[in-house]
Amino acid sequence: MDENGFIIRKRLPSPHPRTIMIARYFIGTFILIFSLFSMAAPAPGGALRLDSPVALGRATATGGLFVVLLEGGKDQPGGLQIIDAADSRQPRLRGFLALPGAKQLAVAADGKLALAVVPQSELPYGKEVAFQVIALDLTNPDVPKEAWRETVTTTRVTLAPGATAFAYSRVVDRDKGIRETIVVPTADRQSRTALRDLWFYSDTATFSPSGKLITFKTGGSLSLWDLRAPKPQAFEQASTSFERYQYGCITAVLDNGHVVMQDARAPRLGIYRATAALPRISTVPLDQEPDCPRLDANGPDKAMILSGLKGQLWRIDLSKPQQPGIEKKLQLPAQTQALAASGKLLLALDSIDKHQVRFFSLDKAHNETPEKHEADKKAGAPLKAADKQDNDVCKTIAAYANANRLSDLVSDIGLDIPFGGRRIDLVFTTEGTAHVPAYYAFDTANDFPLDRDDLPAPPAGAEDLWGGDNLALLTYDDRHFILYHRGLKHPVSARNIADGALCRFKVETVETIGPKALDREFCSRLQGKNPPPTLSFKGKARISRQEVSERWSESEVERTRMLDIANDGNPLNVAELSLSSGAGAGCDATFYDLLDTAGTSFDDGPKRDLLLKLQNISPGDRFPVRCQNKPRFFTHQGKIHFETRPTTWPPIDDWNQYHEVRMIDAGQVREVCDFRLKTRVSVDRRPMEKPAGRENN
Repeated sequence: MDENGFIIRKRLPSPHPRTIMIARYFIGTFILIFSLFSMAAPAPGGALRLDSPVALGRATATGGLFVVLLEGGKDQPGGLQIIDAADSRQPRLRGFLALPGAKQLAVAADGKLALAVVPQSELPYGKEVAFQVIALDLTNPDVPKEAWRETVTTTRVTLAPGATAFAYSRVVDRDKGIRETIVVPTADRQSRTALRDLWFYSDTATFSPSGKLITFKTGGSLSLWDLRAPKPQAFEQASTSFERYQYGCITAVLDNGHVVMQDARAPRLGIYRATAALPRISTVPLDQEPDCPRLDANGPDKAMILSGLKGQLWRIDLSKPQQPGIEKKLQLPAQTQALAASGKLLLALDSIDKHQVRFFSLDKAHNETPEKHEADKKAGAPLKAADKQDNDVCKTIAAYANANRLSDLVSDIGLDIPFGGRRIDLVFTTEGTAHVPAYYAFDTANDFPLDRDDLPAPPAGAEDLWGGDNLALLTYDDRHFILYHRGLKHPVSARNIADGALCRFKVETVETIGPKALDREFCSRLQGKNPPPTLSFKGKARISRQEVSERWSESEVERTRMLDIANDGNPLNVAELSLSSGAGAGCDATFYDLLDTAGTSFDDGPKRDLLLKLQNISPGDRFPVRCQNKPRFFTHQGKIHFETRPTTWPPIDDWNQYHEVRMIDAGQVREVCDFRLKTRVSVDRRPMEKPAGRENN
C-alpha cells in the first residue's frame, strides 16, 4: 500500500510471449528467420576517388558497368561519369560528360543508353516547370555523347529503370482540373500513350524495366497500367486514406506484372499481382526498414537486391511470388551506403567522404561469423512470469496502468489478428489538424481495406473522439482489444476485437503535498473548500487590438488591474488576456502580461520577466500557456500569489496533470506548495447501456 492508500500490485501476470505487442512479435519472428543466415560482409573489391561528390548511381544488368552522377563543385562541373568494374578489384574510370543540374538518371540494361533529367529551375511544390529529358549515347563508354533532348512542362518526370521510357503529367483543362499522364517510349518517341487523370504532384510513379508497366501510388492506394496491349489496361486498388505504403516509395515493378511495395505498417515487403484490385499475394518480413528502390534496377523478375537503412543487404527470392523469401543477407561496413548493383557486384558510397566509391562482391562472404541478436532477444523476452489472479483481463489492464507499464501491451499496429472469420491487419492513426484518432483494417489475405461498417466495434465512449483522445491496440494472452485512453495512465475502456467483450475503467486522481512545500497548512487549505478568494480584474482595456496582435497573435486583453505582483509595495498595471484558437483541436486559455501606467501599451523590463516566469511563459510562443487552464491571483498573508491548474479538475489525461502555486519574493519566483498528482486505475463495474457499434462474433 502506498502513501495514498493505493494498493500496488508488485508482480504482474505476463502477456503471452506470442502477443506482447507487434514490435516484439516481429523481433521474435526475425530472430527465427535470420538464424538461418550468417551475418557476413560482402567481399570488398577496389575503390575509386572521384573529382566531386557522388549524387546517385545506376548499373547495367550484368557486366559491371556503372554510371554515377557527380554533383560538381567549384572547379569541376556536375555530370555523368562511367565506371568499368568488370574487374571489381581494379575498377577504372571511363568517359565523362558534363551535365550540370541533372537530378535523375536511368541506364539501359545493356549499357548503351542513359536518360537524365535536368529541371530548368527550382521545383516549387505542385507547380509546373520546364524539365529537360536528355538521352545519352553510351555505345562507346569512353566517349559518351548526347543523342537527343526533349523539354516537357510538368511537376515531375519519371524514368523507366532500363531507360526504355519516361513519363510526365500535364494539364489538359485547368478550369476543370483535368490532367493526363504521357508515356514516351525512348525507342519510338512518336508513339506516345496518354493515360487518364491519375497523377498529381503528390503521387509517386515507377516503371518496370521494360517500360511496359507503370504503377502509381496515390495516398494509401496503388494503380497499375499495362501498356503492352493496344488499349492500356488498368488495375486499381480500393482507395484508403491511411498511408499503408512508405511515402514516396515504390520498391519495384516487375515485368511479369508483380509490384513490390515497402509497407508502412511493419518492416516488410508486400507482393501485389496485376489482377483486378491489385491484391497482395504474399509478404516478406525484414528485420529493419528497407531503403527504396531496389538496387538492381535492371535485375531479373525472379530476384532482387535491397539495402536497409542500417547497412544490411538482402537478396529476395521472387521465383515463386506467392512464396517469396530471403535468399541471402549481408552487412555492409560502417559508413557505407549502397548505390546500385549489377549482377553480383555492388557499388557503394563512403557516406563520410562522398568522393569515394567502393565495390563489393555479393556472391562471396568476408569474415563470416554467426549472427547474434542478443539485444533483440532481450527486447523480445516475455515479462517475468507471475500467477494470474482469476484470469480477469480487465483487472490486468488496470494493474499494468497502475504500474506505469501499459505500454508493454499497447501498440499502433497489429498484424494477422483473427476477426469475424478472417484475419486482419489493424492500424491506428490520427487525422486532421485536430489529430482525431481513427483506425483502419485490411484483410491479410489480399490487403483489401475493410469498409467502415465492417471494422471492429469501437470501445465504449469512443463514438465522438477529438484531439487529446487516443486509440490503440492492446494485446494480452492471445486476446486483442481496441483501447480508448487519454494517456496510458488514463485508460477509459477496451473492447475485445473477437467477441465485443468490454472493459471500462475508473481513474481516480489524488493530490498530495510534497516535502518542498513552504507552508503545508496553507497548501492544504487550497485543496479544500475554503481557499482564499480570487482577485478580480475589472479595469477596462485601453490598448489597441493591433498592438495586442503584434505581441500575442491569437489573444486579446479582456480586463486590467493594478496588482503588486512583485510584493515590493509597487503595484503594476496587469492585463488579463484570453487566448482562443480554432487550430488543431482548439485552444482556450487565460494568461497575464504587463501594461504601462496609462494602459495603452505593453511594458517591458525585469518585472515583466518575473510575471512571465510566474506563469511559466516563454515570450513569443503562439500558445504561451497550457490550453484549458484556470489561473488566478489571490492574497495570502499580505502577499500576492499566483495559482494555476486545469479547468477540468481532477485532470482527465496525462499531459494536463498540474497544480502550481508561486509567488515573487525578493525578486525571485518561488514555488509554494509542491503539489503532486497520482492516479489509480480500477475496473468500472457499473451497469451500462448496450455498447455502441456492431458486435462481432
